[in-house]
Amino acid sequence: DFSRMHSRDGELELKTRDCRTVMEDAHRIAGKAGSTLVYKLESPLQGGLVYVFFPGELADLKFSFSSDGKTFRPASASREDFPYGAGDYGYLRRAIYELPPGVAKDRFVRIEFTGDAQVSRVELRQPASRR
Repeated sequence: DFSRMHSRDGELELKTRDCRTVMEDAHRIAGKAGSTLVYKLESPLQGGLVYVFFPGELADLKFSFSSDGKTFRPASASREDFPYGAGDYGYLRRAIYELPPGVAKDRFVRIEFTGDAQVSRVELRQPASRR
């Protein structure tokens, strides 16, 4: 659901059907080019992973970080592709992006869609709470 996001913009849709093509993943966010998801952390970003399925051609996601949630700067992420064939279920192409740690005060992560994609899972690492 969208409740864990700081903000979102563009053409986004929660996907819960057609799970066979996405290896039984029943909770995804589908987006089109120009759509964005923004996550806010309580403490500085220490890196992360973003799991994605592509219903058509691979359309790389763009990532950017911010300390204030207003001014974002591009962040490079490495992508690992999983070139499994369509198999009996017509699997979609999938990839995992690894995000680097942000600079000292980065607490916002923006994910921008450059084409059709379905974000399956976002794992953002931050220091443990000192409660």
